[in-house]
Amino acid sequence: MMEIVFDENEIRREIRNKAPGIYELRILMTDFYNTKLSAYFDRDDPDTVINQMLHWRYPENCCINWYLTSNPAKYYCVAREQFNDLRKCRVMTQDDDIDHLSWLAFDIDAEHPAGTSATDNEKAAAKEQAQALYSFMNGSGFHNPEIVDSGNGYHLKYRIDLPNDKENRAYIESIFDLLHKQFPSIDQSVKNPSRILKLPGTMAMKGRNFTESMAEEWTAKKGRLFEARPYRPAYIIRDPGTEERTAADAEQ
Repeated sequence: MMEIVFDENEIRREIRNKAPGIYELRILMTDFYNTKLSAYFDRDDPDTVINQMLHWRYPENCCINWYLTSNPAKYYCVAREQFNDLRKCRVMTQDDDIDHLSWLAFDIDAEHPAGTSATDNEKAAAKEQAQALYSFMNGSGFHNPEIVDSGNGYHLKYRIDLPNDKENRAYIESIFDLLHKQFPSIDQSVKNPSRILKLPGTMAMKGRNFTESMAEEWTAKKGRLFEARPYRPAYIIRDPGTEERTAADAEQ
Protein backbone atom coordinates (compact mmCIF):
# COMPACT_ATOMS: atom_id res chain seq x y z
CA MET A 1 0.00 0.00 0.00
CA MET A 2 1.31 3.45 -0.92
CA GLU A 3 2.08 5.62 2.12
CA ILE A 4 0.34 9.01 1.89
CA VAL A 5 1.00 11.87 4.28
CA PHE A 6 -1.83 14.30 5.14
CA ASP A 7 -2.11 17.33 7.40
CA GLU A 8 -5.50 16.59 8.91
CA ASN A 9 -5.67 19.93 10.75
CA GLU A 10 -5.09 21.80 7.50
CA ILE A 11 -7.83 19.80 5.76
CA ARG A 12 -10.31 20.68 8.50
CA ARG A 13 -9.18 24.31 8.41
CA GLU A 14 -10.00 24.50 4.70
CA ILE A 15 -13.41 22.91 5.19
CA ARG A 16 -14.17 25.29 8.05
CA ASN A 17 -13.54 28.26 5.71
CA LYS A 18 -16.23 27.16 3.28
CA ALA A 19 -19.81 28.40 3.22
CA PRO A 20 -22.33 26.04 4.87
CA GLY A 21 -23.56 23.32 2.55
CA ILE A 22 -22.72 20.07 0.77
CA TYR A 23 -19.32 19.60 -0.91
CA GLU A 24 -17.69 16.96 -3.05
CA LEU A 25 -14.26 15.52 -2.33
CA ARG A 26 -12.76 14.22 -5.57
CA ILE A 27 -9.58 12.18 -5.87
CA LEU A 28 -7.86 11.78 -9.25
CA MET A 29 -5.28 9.06 -9.83
CA THR A 30 -2.97 8.23 -12.74
CA ASP A 31 -3.10 4.48 -12.32
CA PHE A 32 -3.85 2.21 -15.29
CA TYR A 33 -7.56 3.07 -15.09
CA ASN A 34 -7.17 6.80 -14.32
CA THR A 35 -9.36 6.11 -11.31
CA LYS A 36 -11.60 8.82 -9.88
CA LEU A 37 -13.06 8.64 -6.37
CA SER A 38 -15.85 10.87 -5.12
CA ALA A 39 -17.67 11.58 -1.88
CA TYR A 40 -20.19 14.21 -0.82
CA PHE A 41 -20.25 15.45 2.77
CA ASP A 42 -21.81 18.17 4.89
CA ARG A 43 -19.36 20.95 5.73
CA ASP A 44 -20.50 20.78 9.36
CA ASP A 45 -19.90 17.03 9.60
CA PRO A 46 -16.85 16.09 7.53
CA ASP A 47 -15.28 13.46 9.80
CA THR A 48 -16.72 10.36 8.10
CA VAL A 49 -15.33 11.29 4.70
CA ILE A 50 -12.02 12.60 6.06
CA ASN A 51 -11.41 9.31 7.86
CA GLN A 52 -12.14 7.40 4.65
CA MET A 53 -9.77 9.65 2.74
CA LEU A 54 -7.01 9.08 5.30
CA HIS A 55 -7.36 5.29 5.29
CA TRP A 56 -8.12 4.52 1.65
CA ARG A 57 -5.88 1.86 0.11
CA TYR A 58 -4.24 3.97 -2.59
CA PRO A 59 -2.51 2.18 -5.48
CA GLU A 60 1.27 2.09 -5.77
CA ASN A 61 3.37 4.06 -8.23
CA CYS A 62 0.93 6.65 -9.49
CA CYS A 63 0.18 10.32 -8.94
CA ILE A 64 -2.76 10.99 -6.62
CA ASN A 65 -4.33 14.42 -6.14
CA TRP A 66 -7.13 15.53 -3.84
CA TYR A 67 -9.65 18.28 -4.63
CA LEU A 68 -12.78 19.93 -3.26
CA THR A 69 -15.57 21.71 -5.07
CA SER A 70 -15.25 25.44 -4.40
CA ASN A 71 -18.98 26.14 -4.17
CA PRO A 72 -21.65 24.26 -2.19
CA ALA A 73 -23.82 21.74 -4.00
CA LYS A 74 -27.60 21.55 -3.83
CA TYR A 75 -28.96 19.48 -0.98
CA TYR A 76 -30.33 16.75 -3.23
CA CYS A 77 -26.73 15.56 -3.48
CA VAL A 78 -27.18 13.90 -0.07
CA ALA A 79 -29.25 11.32 -1.97
CA ARG A 80 -26.39 10.39 -4.29
CA GLU A 81 -24.66 7.05 -3.75
CA GLN A 82 -21.38 8.59 -2.58
CA PHE A 83 -22.77 10.75 0.24
CA ASN A 84 -20.46 10.06 3.20
CA ASP A 85 -19.10 7.11 1.21
CA LEU A 86 -15.87 7.58 -0.76
CA ARG A 87 -16.15 5.39 -3.84
CA LYS A 88 -15.82 5.04 -7.58
CA CYS A 89 -18.92 6.41 -9.29
CA ARG A 90 -20.03 7.95 -12.56
CA VAL A 91 -22.15 10.90 -11.39
CA MET A 92 -20.15 13.83 -10.00
CA THR A 93 -20.88 17.52 -9.50
CA GLN A 94 -21.94 19.49 -12.58
CA ASP A 95 -22.57 23.23 -12.91
CA ASP A 96 -26.34 22.87 -12.44
CA ASP A 97 -25.75 20.95 -9.18
CA ILE A 98 -24.22 24.03 -7.52
CA ASP A 99 -26.50 25.81 -5.07
CA HIS A 100 -24.86 29.25 -5.13
CA LEU A 101 -21.55 30.91 -5.85
CA SER A 102 -19.60 31.44 -2.62
CA TRP A 103 -16.05 31.98 -3.89
CA LEU A 104 -14.53 34.04 -6.67
CA ALA A 105 -11.52 31.75 -6.93
CA PHE A 106 -8.39 32.16 -9.02
CA ASP A 107 -5.81 29.44 -9.67
CA ILE A 108 -2.45 30.95 -10.63
CA ASP A 109 -0.48 27.99 -11.93
CA ALA A 110 3.20 27.88 -12.75
CA GLU A 111 3.97 27.57 -16.44
CA HIS A 112 5.70 24.20 -16.66
CA PRO A 113 5.80 21.15 -18.94
CA ALA A 114 2.76 18.89 -18.82
CA GLY A 115 3.10 15.83 -16.62
CA THR A 116 5.68 17.41 -14.30
CA SER A 117 5.79 19.42 -11.11
CA ALA A 118 7.05 23.00 -11.26
CA THR A 119 10.64 23.93 -10.53
CA ASP A 120 11.31 26.50 -7.81
CA ASN A 121 11.96 29.12 -10.49
CA GLU A 122 8.71 28.35 -12.32
CA LYS A 123 6.79 28.53 -9.07
CA ALA A 124 8.47 31.84 -8.20
CA ALA A 125 7.15 33.29 -11.47
CA ALA A 126 3.64 32.16 -10.51
CA LYS A 127 4.07 33.84 -7.13
CA GLU A 128 4.89 37.15 -8.84
CA GLN A 129 1.66 36.86 -10.84
CA ALA A 130 -0.29 36.01 -7.67
CA GLN A 131 1.13 39.03 -5.84
CA ALA A 132 0.31 41.30 -8.78
CA LEU A 133 -3.25 39.92 -8.93
CA TYR A 134 -3.63 40.38 -5.17
CA SER A 135 -2.64 44.06 -5.49
CA PHE A 136 -4.95 44.59 -8.46
CA MET A 137 -7.94 42.99 -6.72
CA ASN A 138 -7.24 44.96 -3.54
CA GLY A 139 -7.27 48.17 -5.56
CA SER A 140 -10.55 47.07 -7.17
CA GLY A 141 -12.32 46.67 -3.83
CA PHE A 142 -11.81 42.93 -3.29
CA HIS A 143 -10.21 42.33 0.11
CA ASN A 144 -9.39 39.58 2.61
CA PRO A 145 -8.94 36.55 0.33
CA GLU A 146 -7.96 33.09 1.38
CA ILE A 147 -4.50 32.49 -0.10
CA VAL A 148 -3.38 28.93 -0.71
CA ASP A 149 -0.06 27.50 -1.83
CA SER A 150 -1.33 24.76 -4.15
CA GLY A 151 2.05 23.07 -4.48
CA ASN A 152 2.72 24.19 -8.03
CA GLY A 153 1.10 27.61 -7.81
CA TYR A 154 -1.29 29.72 -5.74
CA HIS A 155 -5.01 30.18 -5.15
CA LEU A 156 -6.66 33.51 -4.33
CA LYS A 157 -10.24 33.02 -3.15
CA TYR A 158 -12.60 35.92 -2.45
CA ARG A 159 -15.88 35.49 -0.64
CA ILE A 160 -19.01 36.22 -2.67
CA ASP A 161 -22.65 35.21 -2.35
CA LEU A 162 -24.44 35.07 -5.70
CA PRO A 163 -27.18 32.87 -7.12
CA ASN A 164 -25.96 30.23 -9.54
CA ASP A 165 -27.83 31.59 -12.54
CA LYS A 166 -27.03 32.40 -16.15
CA GLU A 167 -26.37 36.08 -15.47
CA ASN A 168 -23.90 35.50 -12.64
CA ARG A 169 -22.09 32.75 -14.53
CA ALA A 170 -21.60 35.19 -17.39
CA TYR A 171 -20.44 37.83 -14.90
CA ILE A 172 -17.78 35.51 -13.44
CA GLU A 173 -16.62 34.51 -16.92
CA SER A 174 -16.28 38.17 -17.91
CA ILE A 175 -14.04 38.79 -14.88
CA PHE A 176 -11.81 35.87 -15.87
CA ASP A 177 -11.66 37.00 -19.47
CA LEU A 178 -10.71 40.53 -18.44
CA LEU A 179 -8.05 39.48 -15.91
CA HIS A 180 -6.52 36.83 -18.15
CA LYS A 181 -5.29 39.53 -20.53
CA GLN A 182 -3.26 41.11 -17.72
CA PHE A 183 -2.49 37.95 -15.73
CA PRO A 184 -1.97 35.10 -18.23
CA SER A 185 -1.09 32.58 -15.51
CA ILE A 186 -4.71 32.51 -14.30
CA ASP A 187 -6.16 29.10 -15.09
CA GLN A 188 -9.24 29.68 -17.24
CA SER A 189 -10.62 26.20 -16.57
CA VAL A 190 -11.74 27.01 -13.00
CA LYS A 191 -14.28 29.76 -13.77
CA ASN A 192 -17.30 27.45 -13.93
CA PRO A 193 -19.50 26.93 -10.83
CA SER A 194 -18.56 23.27 -10.24
CA ARG A 195 -14.82 23.91 -10.38
CA ILE A 196 -12.58 21.87 -8.10
CA LEU A 197 -9.40 23.14 -6.45
CA LYS A 198 -6.50 21.45 -4.71
CA LEU A 199 -7.28 20.51 -1.10
CA PRO A 200 -4.84 22.09 1.38
CA GLY A 201 -3.31 19.50 3.68
CA THR A 202 -2.61 17.12 0.80
CA MET A 203 0.26 16.69 -1.63
CA ALA A 204 0.50 18.04 -5.17
CA MET A 205 1.75 15.10 -7.21
CA LYS A 206 2.59 15.48 -10.89
CA GLY A 207 4.97 13.21 -12.76
CA ARG A 208 7.88 11.76 -10.79
CA ASN A 209 8.93 13.13 -7.44
CA PHE A 210 12.09 14.52 -9.04
CA THR A 211 13.98 15.63 -5.94
CA GLU A 212 17.00 17.88 -5.52
CA SER A 213 19.33 14.89 -5.14
CA MET A 214 17.99 13.37 -8.37
CA ALA A 215 18.51 16.66 -10.19
CA GLU A 216 22.10 16.84 -8.94
CA GLU A 217 22.72 13.27 -10.07
CA TRP A 218 21.43 13.96 -13.58
CA THR A 219 23.35 17.24 -13.76
CA ALA A 220 26.58 15.41 -12.99
CA LYS A 221 25.77 12.57 -15.38
CA LYS A 222 24.81 14.72 -18.39
CA GLY A 223 26.94 17.82 -17.81
CA ARG A 224 23.96 20.14 -18.06
CA LEU A 225 21.69 21.67 -15.45
CA PHE A 226 18.68 19.70 -14.27
CA GLU A 227 16.29 21.41 -11.84
CA ALA A 228 14.31 19.58 -9.18
CA ARG A 229 10.58 19.06 -9.79
CA PRO A 230 9.44 17.71 -6.44
CA TYR A 231 6.07 16.86 -4.96
CA ARG A 232 5.02 19.63 -2.58
CA PRO A 233 2.32 20.04 0.09
CA ALA A 234 -0.62 22.35 -0.46
CA TYR A 235 -1.38 24.59 2.50
CA ILE A 236 -3.19 27.78 3.51
CA ILE A 237 -0.97 30.87 3.58
CA ARG A 238 -3.65 33.31 4.63
CA ASP A 239 -6.85 32.38 6.41
CA PRO A 240 -9.71 34.87 5.91
CA GLY A 241 -11.37 33.57 9.07
CA THR A 242 -8.70 35.02 11.35
CA GLU A 243 -6.84 38.31 11.69
CA GLU A 244 -3.59 36.47 12.39
CA ARG A 245 -1.03 37.18 9.68
CA THR A 246 1.88 34.89 8.93
CA ALA A 247 5.27 35.88 7.61
CA ALA A 248 4.29 34.47 4.22
CA ASP A 249 1.13 36.61 4.23
CA ALA A 250 3.16 39.70 5.03
CA GLU A 251 5.03 39.20 1.75
CA GLN A 252 1.82 39.81 -0.12
